[in-house]
Formats: sequence, C-alpha cells, structure tokens
Amino acid sequence: MAYNDNLWPAEYRDTLFIGNVMTSRLNRDTITFNGSTPKATEQPDFLTTSDPWFRPVDATLGPDGALYIADFYNRIIGHYEVPLTHPGRDRERGRLWRIVYKGADGKARLRSPALPSRLDGLIGELGSPSLSRRLLAMAEIQDRFGAKALPDLRRAVAKARKQASSSGPEAAGQASALRVSARWLQHRLGGLEPGLKGGEFVADLTEPRDSMIRIHALRLIAERGILARENEDQARRMAVDPSVLEVVRTRLGSPEGLEVRCAAEALGQWPRSGSLRAILDALAQAPAADTHRVYVLRKALRDHLQAPGIFAQVVSRTDWSESDQRALADVVLAVPSAEAASYLIGRLERLNEKTVPTLAEALRHSARYAPEDRLPALAAFVRRRFQDQWDFQFTLFRSIDQGLQQRGVALAPALQAWGADLASRLLSPGDGSDWVQNPLNPPTESPWDHQERRRADGQSMRVLSSLMRGEQKTGVLRSPGFDLGGEIRFWLCGHDGYPDKPAKQVNGVRLKDEASGAVLLEVRPPRSDTLVPVAWDTRAHRGKRGVIEVTDADTGDAYAWLAIGGLEGAPALPAVSPRALSERAAGAAELAARLGLKELAPRLEAWVTRPGDPEPRSAAAKGLMALDPARGAAVASAVLADGTQPQALRERLGVILAERNTPESRAAVTAAFKGVPYRLQAQWALALTANREGAEAFLGAVEQGIASPRILQQAGARERLQRANPDRWAERLEKLTRGLPPADEAREKVLAARRAAFDPAKADPVAGSRVFQQNCQACHQVGGAGGLVGPQLTGIGNRGAERLCEDILDPNRNVDHAFRQTRIATKDGEELAGLMRREEGDLLVLVDPAGKEFSVKKSAVTERHESELSLMPDTFGETLSPGDFHHLLAYLLSQR
Repeated sequence: MAYNDNLWPAEYRDTLFIGNVMTSRLNRDTITFNGSTPKATEQPDFLTTSDPWFRPVDATLGPDGALYIADFYNRIIGHYEVPLTHPGRDRERGRLWRIVYKGADGKARLRSPALPSRLDGLIGELGSPSLSRRLLAMAEIQDRFGAKALPDLRRAVAKARKQASSSGPEAAGQASALRVSARWLQHRLGGLEPGLKGGEFVADLTEPRDSMIRIHALRLIAERGILARENEDQARRMAVDPSVLEVVRTRLGSPEGLEVRCAAEALGQWPRSGSLRAILDALAQAPAADTHRVYVLRKALRDHLQAPGIFAQVVSRTDWSESDQRALADVVLAVPSAEAASYLIGRLERLNEKTVPTLAEALRHSARYAPEDRLPALAAFVRRRFQDQWDFQFTLFRSIDQGLQQRGVALAPALQAWGADLASRLLSPGDGSDWVQNPLNPPTESPWDHQERRRADGQSMRVLSSLMRGEQKTGVLRSPGFDLGGEIRFWLCGHDGYPDKPAKQVNGVRLKDEASGAVLLEVRPPRSDTLVPVAWDTRAHRGKRGVIEVTDADTGDAYAWLAIGGLEGAPALPAVSPRALSERAAGAAELAARLGLKELAPRLEAWVTRPGDPEPRSAAAKGLMALDPARGAAVASAVLADGTQPQALRERLGVILAERNTPESRAAVTAAFKGVPYRLQAQWALALTANREGAEAFLGAVEQGIASPRILQQAGARERLQRANPDRWAERLEKLTRGLPPADEAREKVLAARRAAFDPAKADPVAGSRVFQQNCQACHQVGGAGGLVGPQLTGIGNRGAERLCEDILDPNRNVDHAFRQTRIATKDGEELAGLMRREEGDLLVLVDPAGKEFSVKKSAVTERHESELSLMPDTFGETLSPGDFHHLLAYLLSQR
C-alpha cells in the first residue's frame, strides 16, 4: 500500500507499506524516482511483533486517515499444500488493526470517516488529499447519481481550473486532484465528448502548469484503447479522434519522464504508422537509467509492428537510420509474423552473440515464422559465416530446429544435410577427447571448463578449472595412459577448504600407476587463486605407464575448486573442455537419431562404451537404439550389467531400456534389479510400468525376489498398474504386499524416528546447505538462488520441524494443483511425466524431476492428464541418511 494522504509527517510521503506474512512484519520502503522509474529503498520495519501468528495479508488507508491492517492471524499461512482439514488451521480468529498518527500534542490526526450525502459535497471530496476518500466519493457519485451528475462535474472542473491558476500550492493541489478525479468519473459515466476532441480535453493534454493533469489525460486515452478492443460497440464508443493522437505525439517530447511514458502507452493502444517516427525519436533520447520509460516505448513500438499493415510499410522504407534499425530489431522477436522474420533475415549479417537480438535468437525466430522458401538460405548463411566453428554452428542449428519444431514444420533437405554434417563432425574424436570426466558419488554435472588465470610470474594462462560451473560441482578428470620416466610440469591453483581451517585433503592432482592404481605422486592445491609451478620427477618409475587424475571432491560453497594448465611431459590437456565435449556429443547423438543417420551407429556405440560422463553415454545409447535397435539394446544391456559402471549411467540406461519395451530390453532391466539400491529399482519400476509388458516383467521380478515389493507401496503404483493392466495385477499386488507394513505406516515410522532424533544442537545448517544444493536446488529456490520448478522456499523455516519432515519425506500427502505431475502418452508408446511449464507452438514443454526441461510434440500426444502426484520424489527417506536429513532440516529451519 502506498501512503497517499497528508495527515502523517512528510517522512511517510512516497512510502510503501508491505505486509510480510512469512516474517510477521509490516515492511516499509521509501520511493524515489529516476525519471518515470521508481526505486524502493528499504527502511526499518514499520511494525514488528514476537507473535508468529501475525499474518498481515492486506493493508489499506481508511477514509479517516488511519492505517488498517487485515491480520489473517493463523499458525498456517494458507498455502494450498496444507489441507483444509489440517488441525493446525485456525477457524475462529482474525484481527483488524487500526494505526493512528498522533502529533506532538498527543491528539490523533484523523478525519470523520463519513462522506457528505449531497452531490456538491461529494464532488468537493474529489479534491481531498486522501486518495481513499477520492475513490469512495467517485464510487458514491456513480452509484447514486449516475449521468445526472455530469453537468455539476463539468462546472466543478471549470471552477477548479480557474482556482488552480490563482491560489496557493495546497489549494492548487486540491484543484488538480478534483480535475483528475472528475475526468475519470466523466469517462465512467460516458460524459466525455466523442473522440475526446473537445476543447476542454485537449486543453488538459496541453495544460502548461500541471503535469499531473496531462498525465491522467494520457492515461485515460490509453484506457479507452484497452476498452475499444473488447467488442465493436466499445470500439465505437471509445474511439479517439486522430487530431487528439497528433497532440499525444507531441507529448513524447516532454521533459517529464512520466509524461513521455504515458504518451507512449497511449500511442501503443492506438497504433498508427505516423507515430513510428515520434516513438523512435523518444526512444533514442530516453535515458537508459529510466528503465520503465524505455520499456513502455519499446512496448509501444512492438504494438505498432504487430498492427496489421504497419510492418509492411516499415520493410518497404529505405530511409531508416542504423539507430532506427537497431531499435526495430530490438523488439522484432515479440512480433510473430512473416514480415518480422523476413526483416531479421535481412539483418543477419549485422548480428552476433552480443547484439540485441542475438544471432541465435534471430535465427530461431526466423525459422519459426519465415516463409519456408527462405529457410535454406538461413543454413547457407550460417555454414558460410561460421565455417569450422562447429560448436557454434550446432548452437545455431538447434535454434533453427527448435523454431521449426515449434512451428510443426519438417527440416528442409538443405537443413537435413547441414544437420547430418554437424552430427558426424561432433561425434568424431576431438582434441583432448582421450581425457575422461568421471563423476563422483553423488554425481553432479561436469565442473570442468576453461578460464584465464594469473601465474605467479605475472603472466596469464588458459587453464582447466572446476570453478566456472559452481563450486558445489565435483568430478575427476583422468588422462589417457602414458610412459613414465621423464619430468612432468604443470601449473596449479585452487583450494582445499576454507583458508582458516585445516585442508580437507580431498582436492588435488595425482599420478597413478595405470596397471595397479597405486598413487605414485600427489600434490594438493596451493590454497591460492594464483597459479604456482609444479614439477614431478618420474625417473624412479621408468618402465611403468601412468595416468594423471585431477580431482575436485569438495562440495563446499566456497574455497572448493582447483585449476590446472600448461601440462608438459604428459598427454596435453584437452583443448575442448570435457563439459563442452559431453554436451556436443549428447546433442549430436540426439540429432543423429532424429535424422536417421544409420552410418553414425558405430560412433554412437563407441560413445556408449567410452569411460566417463554418463550424460553423453546415455544419450548415445538412446540414439543407437533408435538407429539399430538390436545392437543398441545389446550394447546398453552389457553396460547396465557391469556393476563397475557409474551408478548415474546405470540409472539412465535402465530407464532407456525399460522404455524401449522389447523382450530383450525388459529382461536386461529385470536382471539388473538384483544388487542395485532401492532408489534405482524404483526409477526402473516407474519406467517399466508405463505399459502392460513392462509391468508384467516388473511384477515377475518382485515375485522372484529380485525387486523390492516395497516399490508397490509407493504413491501411484496402483494407478500405474491399473493403467498398464498386466494379468491379475490386483490379486498379485495384494499378495506381494501382504504382511508388509502399510506404506503410510512405514513412512510414519520413518517420520517419527527422524523427528525424534532431530537435535538442533548437533545438526549443521552449513552441511544442510550442501545437501540442499545437491538434492533440492534444481527445483526449489531459496533467497533467489535455485530453480523455480517447485514452490520457492524463502521463509520456509516458519513451518517448523514437524511440518518440514512431512514435506520432505511424504511430498504426495498434500499436492497443490500448480505442482502436480502431468502424465502424457504418445503415439510411440512412451509414457512421460513432468510438471507442465508452457506451450510453444506445436510443442508442450515440461520439467522432469531433475529440474530439466523437455518437450513433446502436441501432434504426437494420445493422452494427457493431471496426476494426483507431486513431481518431487517420495524416496528421500531411503536416499538421505539420517545425518544428512537432519542437516537439511536445520538448514531449512534457518530460512525465516
């Protein structure tokens, strides 16, 4: 609520009061302006309390001048994930608070809350210093007197105009407020002259003394434009005369930033080709710091380009300056038309990754909206301009491909040939591809990427660093084997924990015997940001072969990285970072499958069996199965059966094979159930039960004692089996779960045990932060950091330990509709589940449980429905140790 009255001291003018239901406070910000752009500056809280039930859900300024606060007064804030039947909900209480300012004399500064009953008195209230009273008076006049009040309103406006020119500041302010309120009331009552072309209204637009009069006249014109779009009758009644719009254009040259902004908003609602020049000039002169003015001018420009026929006139003109062209290109991405796409195609030579729009954005937009006969020219342009820049070409190709998928159009032959060439090149061994990135447990994305670092001798060096992607990410970078016996030199920097604490001894560089794995030499990071030289003499190991391992095993949020460069006497460090290599391979594998490039099957097989990062290996397996189903399933099954392979890879391969749904792939998955943890079993079971054959295989695995029957107690298991409908599923389900504690009972035991064992004095919020980053941050945001797949958790500590235990260990207990899974069946027999994010043309975009987006073509969907289940896994009772769970609980409780 903004304070808009004059009874309180001047320090409260231009003040916002914000009810904070999470912290039980009424916050206060003061507002200053940079042109038309407001800036809020935090002030000490206006109201605080030790009562945690205080929930200020609304605040308003009363007609008496007092501040009124609606207090929900409830232990539970009211989010939908808390059921209406929850015993913690209070059903009896609710409070209203009245805050009154008292002057130095101790007397309350208040007005009588009652409004006058006569029309002349109500019209007088239209000039009150209190916005609340003005709005109430407007409503009262409209409801009680209607159009009969119009003559009196006109006389009051004329009188106020004369008064403003001959009275002091206070009286002039009241006269200005009355004129503004009366104009809006005339608009409501249909009493403004047709087209607003009357002399009085035009005089408001050009009022020399009072910018507020001009601003509200402009806002009224914009409002009429919004209403005119509702229907033809409104369009006739709300029309604005062209001569009035000519006057509005002149206001774009005003020195008042807010007036320019309102003029731009008005013109945007009434697009005319004649306004483009004035809008472009105003945009060129707008200070960058006045972001609201710049935004509205850009929006007005966008609104004009979207209007029928105007863009065609823009394209036909050749007298636009380069500045004009940049301004037009800046908003073209928001114009979904063939003209917009053609315009961007004409500017491609001027665009790059730093322009607005970027080249990738322009290509994506062009691919979606340009005439199809222009698309081969796009491919030719990119291949010519970025010859030999394969990663960048691939990024641009995917932009075009994504645009075409959104449009529902197949790749033209020229684009298919380009994609095939890119897939072939990117799946070939590249520079440094013999170095391998191995994940640690728990696995994270690869941390390794290039950056520039300063050496101890003052020179700069390009290094491979684990800092660039976030210090919580971990991994091992392993060289190919090489002969020992000489000197190995390199530069090293980085950390092994906080500098004021003992080294963790987890980060470092090791030289290992390739055959035995024994550590021959080792060095820890220098605990410095500056590179220092390292030299190893390996003459004592002549005749052996060694490998170098660069390890970042520290999941800390600071001082948890290392970097290496300038390696000599050993295989050269990769010129392409392992992360980039993995991303290009995964993308190329997907592309090879989509284009049916069977000649690339041997390269995909090599990637599946290549040690290292699970992401490209699993993508290659999926691609190989699409190109050569029998061979792909055999290769993936062999890797799945190998217990020495990374658990993250086996998890992905199990899901891919289950979704493949052939007798051989189902047999490979069920055979692998034995010996893998419950979490992997649950993931594979979810994939298997998407169809009848897979559900039959899974039930058979449970009956044979290979898979855990507890999986059948998971939320949604009965629903999935019912849909898959294997033979006698209900009877078998009952038999297999007979004697097991009920799922809710087992979960309640875990809940009770975790609650009882929680000791805030022993739990570590810092360690809990790391647990949160590894398990929760992809989907949940705290303090502005993290994903927004699930609810944001700022202030979640106010829920208390008991409720947080329920939220973490039993997420399906109460699921808000906004966060329920959407389940999709496709023509290919796939069963997909995720959180619905948005629709882009022919694509449905969803988010998976890892927080990653994926898309499905609408035309491929055979069934789509909302599940009762949360996207959040319900397996944290098994996957988080009691210690990690309590650390996480301590961290969440600290977020208040």
